[in-house]
Amino acid sequence: TADELESRGAVVVQLSEETQSRLRELMDRGVIPPISAVANPVDVTGSATDDAFVESLRILLDAPEVDGVIVLPLHHVPGLTSDLPDRIAAEVRERGDKPVLVADIGQGEYGIAYRERFDELGIPAYPTPERAARAMVGLIKYGEALRRVGAL
Repeated sequence: TADELESRGAVVVQLSEETQSRLRELMDRGVIPPISAVANPVDVTGSATDDAFVESLRILLDAPEVDGVIVLPLHHVPGLTSDLPDRIAAEVRERGDKPVLVADIGQGEYGIAYRERFDELGIPAYPTPERAARAMVGLIKYGEALRRVGAL
């Protein structure tokens, strides 16, 4: 996803030490696995739970250096539940000034239903990380165009 963003001209920022420290605190509390990556791109691994995604997203949405987030929850991870889309949507509504997109790979019934639920909740969901990255670049370019004409 980061490679796709960068190949299309987007900047994948380095997370501040404060943001990385807050993510490491999640590790210390056992919310995210100890093998998680807290640099950008953040990776809470295939051992993640709903709490790992929600609390990590909260930190990223609060980080001043982050302008948008692509969440890749992978519906087949054992620790994730069908409640995750609703929980992520609640975080996005609460901290709603940055775009959040979802990529959930898989064309099976559950993967499609997962993406549809995100869409119903107002969070665009894509079947590949690359498509989510292309959409994020589109949002960036749209925002830049609005700023150029003084609409933002």
